[in-house]
Amino acid sequence: MTRRSLLEERCRVLFEEGFIRNYCSFSEIWLQSSVIGLQAAHFLERILLIINTKFFKMKKLLLIVTNVGHYASGLDTGLWLSELTHIYHAAKEKGWDITIASPKGGAVPIDPESLKPLVLDKISKNYYESPGFMNALNHSKNLPEVQNESFDCVYLAGGHATMYDFPNDATLQSIISRQYESGKMVAAICHGVGGLLNVKLSDGAYLINRKKLTGFDWFEESIARRKEKFLLIWKHP
Repeated sequence: MTRRSLLEERCRVLFEEGFIRNYCSFSEIWLQSSVIGLQAAHFLERILLIINTKFFKMKKLLLIVTNVGHYASGLDTGLWLSELTHIYHAAKEKGWDITIASPKGGAVPIDPESLKPLVLDKISKNYYESPGFMNALNHSKNLPEVQNESFDCVYLAGGHATMYDFPNDATLQSIISRQYESGKMVAAICHGVGGLLNVKLSDGAYLINRKKLTGFDWFEESIARRKEKFLLIWKHP
């Protein structure tokens, strides 16, 4: 669904429910944006935000990414780009309110391996070439800024780098624990699951206790030639 069609669908619902009187004036908003000199895409984005906030329960998504750019050996690593862009794109299409945050905030290194032609898909390439998206990514909020906010979903993006700054981050653990115990969605992909390993619930039990998880296994690390870059041993009761 395009941004314009999403706006049209939202306005139709508002009109049918009696919240607005003149549906036509809203359906012509695209043309009005050019008249008053605003870039149409930006104008639609602002109008959708207002409509979603005032009349619809806007879903809120927290995307947590890494700040680490190198292995201990010095080799470049970072966020695996597509593990952020795909969920970001899907949420944008649905009109979700998206926050990108990282343990320290600010710049988010991207694993150069995720930018190679064979793995850089069209969606990821478009976002990588988008100044707006890259600016947002490199000005990520830090986790303490968002730890008291309410989100419908908290998602941990992957990349080998997350194994350095996710597992022992106390603020990240607090966010996930509260999210889970509130009955709200917690999701992680690939190496992002490392952020779940040390999360404890209010009763002192580990969140992952007696649960089945998917993730990146040692065989895959061998294929990726990353097994010897770091060896992490997790000890749980």
